[in-house]
Amino acid sequence: LSMSAYLVLHGYENRRWTDHWQRHLVGELRAAGHLAIYPQLPNESSPSQSEWHDVVRTEFELLAEAGVTHVVVIAHSLSGLSMLALLEGYQPPVRISRLLLVAPADPDLIAEISDFRLDPSRTEVRDGLQRNVDEVTLIASEADEWLPRGVEATYAQPLGIEPVIFTGAGHIALGDGFGRWRGVIEWALDPSASLTRR
Repeated sequence: LSMSAYLVLHGYENRRWTDHWQRHLVGELRAAGHLAIYPQLPNESSPSQSEWHDVVRTEFELLAEAGVTHVVVIAHSLSGLSMLALLEGYQPPVRISRLLLVAPADPDLIAEISDFRLDPSRTEVRDGLQRNVDEVTLIASEADEWLPRGVEATYAQPLGIEPVIFTGAGHIALGDGFGRWRGVIEWALDPSASLTRR
């Protein structure tokens, strides 16, 4: 297939709002002729890890059944944590060429409000990434209410990934002013583009 495939995954309480950056991103990718999958994950306000994982596994299977061999995954907040947990013990039938983790939420905070579990320091988490993903990009701001210990201590150091710090971006959410986010649209189409463009 000449077109690129994208799987875009929203975070906690997200209803795929009209002005959210992920909605803009999917619209732009589709307008450019790409396959962009953007599922509404179940029970977004009281999510279950197994239910979210079921949906994502099915999307991977459907991509494979359609003849897609590689996919770019863009996951925000809870879905970033969820994707890391999924890949720990699962091998998708399509290769993840690029994985963008946008402001993945702190597992300790998430554990207080849901059954999602992840210990980024487990070697299995890093192994899952190395086994299934060609290139991982981690982006977060220096001040994110969902990353009280900071992205370096929470994710970057345990995973061995150098993070992109997006200064002044909060949780990179709609409430932080992230309607249309030019950087992520450009990055989706060109991996060398700068994610920190507003």
